[in-house]
Amino acid sequence: MNLLSKSSKYLSIGLISFLIWEAAAMVVRGAGFPHSWNVAKELLTLATTSSFWSDFVATIWISGSGFIIGTVIALLLGLLMGLNKNIEISSRGTLNFIRVVPSVVLLPLLIASIGSSARTAIILSAFVVASTFITFVIRGIADTDQQLIESSRLMRLPRIFQIIFLYLPSTLLLLGTGMRLSASRAFGTAVTAGIVAGTPGLGARLYMAQANSEISKVFAYVFAMGVTGVLIYSLFTSLENRLFKWKVSV
Repeated sequence: MNLLSKSSKYLSIGLISFLIWEAAAMVVRGAGFPHSWNVAKELLTLATTSSFWSDFVATIWISGSGFIIGTVIALLLGLLMGLNKNIEISSRGTLNFIRVVPSVVLLPLLIASIGSSARTAIILSAFVVASTFITFVIRGIADTDQQLIESSRLMRLPRIFQIIFLYLPSTLLLLGTGMRLSASRAFGTAVTAGIVAGTPGLGARLYMAQANSEISKVFAYVFAMGVTGVLIYSLFTSLENRLFKWKVSV
């Protein structure tokens, strides 16, 4: 019964989306907004080309590399700041400033320094992931049970063991949410870097299609990237729910 209700829900969403799309195409009545079947045909054509899949793999590789690097950096800096109140307070303003700066603003600086390449997109993705993820690390450490902290001090537990067996386990719930959000942002940043700076991947192909006025292909790329972003988010949500079944996802 539950499976049937889910199928009905997805079918209803698909039908409503199709009707809205076609209504918009009929209102515009031009090449600027193609019909859904034209986009589907273009997407199927793209799916049969090796260049599309090589660009897809490049985008996933760039976003994945940025995600891993950014996560490691955020864990190290987050532990340093979370375990030292003075460092955390003094760096709070800097972190807030970094979080509100759009990542695309940094692209000209990176291009001027190292050029436009996959490395540029990886660095930008890592920066976005680290700036997002570090907040969850600091919050998780701050939420550690004070009684457990006092007990570990009375037992004279070495700092490294406190981090491994006390602080990191207490941050797991928040880290699951942070990884889910950071993974989605890493993929979006990799695509943005391709559109703006021409780094390898789907973003650069999307820009080329737009520059050549291939509107159906533009919509096909957007649809493919949208579905990929949803799948990445759903994958991390599923992992989070399986690992932390008692936690309410946010």
